[in-house]
Amino acid sequence: MVFFLYSSLGLDCVEKELQQVVFHAGTANKEGKVVTSGGRVLANVAMASDLPTAAAQALKGAETIKFEGAFYRRDIAKRGCEHLKINRCVEDEEGPKKMKLDR
Repeated sequence: MVFFLYSSLGLDCVEKELQQVVFHAGTANKEGKVVTSGGRVLANVAMASDLPTAAAQALKGAETIKFEGAFYRRDIAKRGCEHLKINRCVEDEEGPKKMKLDR
């Protein structure tokens, strides 16, 4: 079975409007249309100044791409974001630092 991904189903929006990079792993161009036969076929990448923001933007991009049988993981970067939250890491011009907690 072949599934068709039309530009109206999100690829153009993710790349142009959301300014994310979409890597194609299991897709092909057939008669001017992007097609897939299933599996892990796309990876979208968002860039931001911090991990939680980039993760949220990438999730928005994944939600934008739609085709029959599509699914995406919602836990990507979750452990990294939790680590930053627990350890209250911040980054400055000298690199990552752990914030001191006032107790």
